[in-house]
Amino acid sequence: MSKIILVTGPSGAGKTSVCNVLASNLNDIWAHINQDDIRYLIKSGFRTSRNGVDAKTQIQIDVGFKICCDIIKRYDENGINCIAEVFAPAVLLNNWTRALNDILDLNIVLLKPNLMACLQRNSFKLDNAILTDEQVRRNYEFFLESYGNKNVFEIDTTDLSIEDVINLITKKYNI
Repeated sequence: MSKIILVTGPSGAGKTSVCNVLASNLNDIWAHINQDDIRYLIKSGFRTSRNGVDAKTQIQIDVGFKICCDIIKRYDENGINCIAEVFAPAVLLNNWTRALNDILDLNIVLLKPNLMACLQRNSFKLDNAILTDEQVRRNYEFFLESYGNKNVFEIDTTDLSIEDVINLITKKYNI
């Protein structure tokens, strides 16, 4: 049986860094799916959500979500472990769990540093990924709502290194 780990959190939480290193260094076969990378497959007519979400942007977000879920399911069906970097604040988490309800070993990790850490880390991103401070604040607010008892492993990454976060995840999920 494969393991599927959804990693979510606000911009600047460390999702990409953690997922890249984790998927590259684990034993067995691991794939890394990035929801943003799926959306960036659209070249002409790509709609960014940085300035809000209109109907065309929402269609691209929805298609990206469905493609991510399909890829995760295909990997799972073939016994390939998967780390998926996704946008899943509490209000959207049920969309992911419903779409992936056939997966027996679905694990959810929330990387949640404080806002100042997110702002600082955002300033080091590459041009196409950098957000304004206001955009980082708005994105961060999505993750303030409690996940309740949805079995989410929450990690405050404010003062942790990538290695520290990876150690916590590998211990938690015995990988």
